[in-house]
Amino acid sequence: PADADVGFADDMTSHYLQGVELAFAYLESGTDDFLRHVAREIITVQAGEARLLQAQMDRWDAEPSPDEALGWMGTPVPQDEQPGMASGDDLAALRAATGTDLDDLYSRLMIEHHAGGVSIADGALEDGRHPDIQVLAGTIRRVLEVEMDGLNQRRRELGLPQLQPEIDAD
Repeated sequence: PADADVGFADDMTSHYLQGVELAFAYLESGTDDFLRHVAREIITVQAGEARLLQAQMDRWDAEPSPDEALGWMGTPVPQDEQPGMASGDDLAALRAATGTDLDDLYSRLMIEHHAGGVSIADGALEDGRHPDIQVLAGTIRRVLEVEMDGLNQRRRELGLPQLQPEIDAD
């Protein structure tokens, strides 16, 4: 595998795990049926894909980089500063929010999180070589775009402003 393949598998794992954390936080007090469905789907899919990516890293005998992300893209940052990652304050606010404020914050954080995932997938599509990673990165990109559209549709139905996330093209 190329550095991009290993880096993508490692960084996407930590990205997915935060998505799961956001989803569990929403399920603690979120009441919107659509957003609860999205949260449960994120928990199931992203936790499963994180396990698959870690299994691939094991097959490659690749060591995870717990402190740094995106070095393979030429833009190293701490793991928790990957594109779209929620801050500690965001997570605390999510856990404290209720009602429409919770729906607003969760859907906003997930749209931003998904946009960051698209950026990471784009990096793997551009620089990766491993066929399994290429297929997965392309699938992730398409799924995240559909989910962002669905979250924005629900935001519209809830009377919340639409979000146009920036996708880093680095």
